[in-house]
Amino acid sequence: MKRFFGLFVLTPAEQRVVIVLALLLVLGAWYKHHRDLQNTLPIQPTPGASATPQGTAISKSPPNQDGGHRPRYSPRICRA
Repeated sequence: MKRFFGLFVLTPAEQRVVIVLALLLVLGAWYKHHRDLQNTLPIQPTPGASATPQGTAISKSPPNQDGGHRPRYSPRICRA
């Protein structure tokens, strides 16, 4: 068992390499996260603009026999 744990004993130079690699990994992940945040543009609505043109109304789907609304699609169940 001692021999197995002896595998993880590192010289000071190897310890520095491991520390530098871990720091590079953390910095790379932070940079990617920061870059991804900068590339997203927040949607800013303009004042006075509406999502639907004037004169049109949003229509709802008619209720089914149970009183609920119909789903947009009904997935087919395939049985072999």
